[in-house]
Amino acid sequence: MVSVSGPWQSLGREAGSLGSAEGARSFLGGYRLGTLNATWPFVRLSLFRDSLRLEPSLRQFPIRLPLWEARYSELIEAQPVGRVPLLSTGVRFRTTGNEWIVFWTAHRGRVMAAVASHGVKVVPTPVRFRRHPEL
Repeated sequence: MVSVSGPWQSLGREAGSLGSAEGARSFLGGYRLGTLNATWPFVRLSLFRDSLRLEPSLRQFPIRLPLWEARYSELIEAQPVGRVPLLSTGVRFRTTGNEWIVFWTAHRGRVMAAVASHGVKVVPTPVRFRRHPEL
């Protein structure tokens, strides 16, 4: 289990064994997880053979950010979020349990293509980011 301090302790999500890390792709960015917003470059998105992981990119950071994992089979969709390049663009991942996380990135197209190559449904139309759980 990942140690998380602060009020975000319960926001983490683990998928168990992620399979082989061989050939994994990764991207630096930030994330929005519930009420927690971590900006670039504090989060790393890693795409494994069977799943993805969002985790802190800096181990020395004083605030421990929650780990978030999902198997590709648990993801309903990936959809672009935000319309202002370099300021508020990201990819929202939604799971079958109606959980969601936004990965903030300046390389949204690359992330979307990489996720699609793992069989995740990609919705191409960007949605506006809203600050409530129904995002």
